[in-house]
Amino acid sequence: MPSMKRVREGKDGRGEEKIQTSSYGSNSVVPTHRQASPLPFALDKMRIYEFVELWYFVLEGCEEARLNSLAESTTGYGFAAIGNDPTTTALWPLSTLTKSQKAIPDKQLSFSHLSIAKTLYILTMMEVGWQVKVQAWAQFYMILENHHFR
Repeated sequence: MPSMKRVREGKDGRGEEKIQTSSYGSNSVVPTHRQASPLPFALDKMRIYEFVELWYFVLEGCEEARLNSLAESTTGYGFAAIGNDPTTTALWPLSTLTKSQKAIPDKQLSFSHLSIAKTLYILTMMEVGWQVKVQAWAQFYMILENHHFR
């Protein structure tokens, strides 16, 4: 956690009081709770540059991914690549490898869902190697969120 201190601006130290914070260092505290993560289906689509609905990146989509990762004994399993190496595979529940029946098309998402999804979507872009596109998408979402018709 960054430290904060109060500083008075001005030559004699009697000016306006401002709060300064130190920057986050590489030794910052790591969250102890599970971070949101979309279904492996969505990650695989992004790795091969195919369209994936933003619903997979909203809280409901990430919650479904979490629940589906806790497979029952009756669930079918399939092989899926782990990471960028196609030769490294693992058994995954089939429910995580196919499109969700609950997925909502992008045009039906609320603006608040879009605002939530875009953050994880952009982070996932960086994880799967879309570094060149990240700046363009971030700028697109910034313009969209600040548009006067919103």
